[in-house]
Formats: sequence, C-alpha cells, structure tokens
Amino acid sequence: MIISNFPSDLLAEHQRWHHAFHVNNNFNPPIGWGDNFLRFHRQFIRKVLAWYQSQGYDMSLVQPWSEVPQGIRMSSCYDINAERRILFQPQSFASADELGRFIERLHACIHDAGAVVLNEPILQDLDIAPRSTYFYNIHGMIDNWYSNWERATGGGTPQMPSFQPMPGMPMQGFQQPSGMMGMPGMPSFPMPGGFGVPGRSFSRSESGKLPSGGSLTRKKPEGTPAGNSASGADKAQVTAVTRQKGRGSARKAAPGAVRKTAPLRGLRKGASRPGANGKH
Repeated sequence: MIISNFPSDLLAEHQRWHHAFHVNNNFNPPIGWGDNFLRFHRQFIRKVLAWYQSQGYDMSLVQPWSEVPQGIRMSSCYDINAERRILFQPQSFASADELGRFIERLHACIHDAGAVVLNEPILQDLDIAPRSTYFYNIHGMIDNWYSNWERATGGGTPQMPSFQPMPGMPMQGFQQPSGMMGMPGMPSFPMPGGFGVPGRSFSRSESGKLPSGGSLTRKKPEGTPAGNSASGADKAQVTAVTRQKGRGSARKAAPGAVRKTAPLRGLRKGASRPGANGKH
C-alpha cells in the first residue's frame, strides 16, 4: 500500500544514503557497508514509524514480518540457505558488518521478487520504495535479524566458526526461532494473516489476478482489511525479476547482479513522485 503523503525530507534522506553507498555486487558489498546498512535503516524506520503513528495510520500495516512470505522464498533469486544461517546460526557472523553484507543478497531479492509477488512495483525503485508499507514489513524483519544477532553474540563475539549449508532441508515446517521481538523502542504486533506461511499458498482475488496496490491516506474506512492485502503465485512464478528502467535505482535479482543508480534528484517539500502505481 502506498503512503501518499510520505514526507519528502525522509524520502530524500533514504535516497542520499543509497546513492552514497551504492553497491555493484549484491553478493560482495565493500567492507563497512553492512554495518552502515543495518544502522542507517534501523534509525530510518524508527523515524518514519514515529511520523506514521502520528498521522493516525494503521500500525498493523507496517509491522515487521515474522518470516519471509513463501511466494518470495520460492523465487529463483532467493537463497534459502542464507536465510537459515541468519535465523539459526547468527553466532557464525563475526561482526555486524559481516551480517549486513551477507543480508544484502536476500534484501535485494526480497525487494525485487516482492514487487511481483505483492504487486507493489515501487519496491524495485530504491528512491521511492519507502513510500510502500511493505518497505517497513521488510526492514522491520531485517532489523529483527540484526537484533537476534546482537542477542546471540553479545554484540559481536562469534561463538561458531563457520556455517555449513543444509541442502535438501525441507521447507515444510520451517519456522523462525522464538524470541525475535519487534524493533527496540517500537511495539511488537502479531503477524497478519494472508502472508506465505510455509505449507500455505497465497490467496488470489476473485478475478485470479494480483491486487493493485492502494494508496494510504488517513485512518482506513470501516470494512478495510487489517493487514496488507498480499497475494502471490501458486508457484511464485518469479523466475527472473527485472527492475523497470527509468527513475531511481535498478537492481536485478540474480547472483552477482549489478545495481544501478541514477543521479540523486531533488525533491521539493511536499512534492509527490509520479510513477508509483500510476499515482501522482
């Protein structure tokens, strides 16, 4: 769902970070990038959620996901072994920087595949992705991964020498470890229904098509569903997700993909961005 009156100064802040810390290879960001990524997005989502709550918007729409939706997991760009290491062996990361650099391979895919599975195209454009409520589902979940690493390591003391992939481990019954709470300083919310819990598929609309993203104004009218209306494909037919050419940054969801960024464009205070779900 699109946040129609998203503050231009916060949008510009996110743009500046991604243009300043642009990476060419999602599987090998430079040293120092991972720690910066985790710290910046932690403080950024806190600021946005404080503003969002002050507007009287539905906080259940921006709660962290408790797990990656199954439709995204089934995309060709997604690395399930990478997810297992993050969730079950956080001690294997020697530093927050190593963790953040490793997370990028999933972060890139989640944005790209999510744009298709969730029918939210702006997730593919890092310049305007924060205008989507899904952005906070994604980055709240990533921040929980970060918090889980902090708890597991006491802030950075490795307890396990290395991670060994577990090929062939069945997806059925795959669950997030207990104790992963909401972001520090922010309330935790229950997981909304409709997302891809292992063993379940996304529901489709009556027409059989993915729903179009809506636009968030003030408090939702009576009868509006409490959570994001997410639907995917039965087999999550996301075999190769290509970002749309044009404004903002472009990221291809493929191993070793290059993420391109356009020159940072200025935003007038209160100005809206064209191109998000056809809205101005």
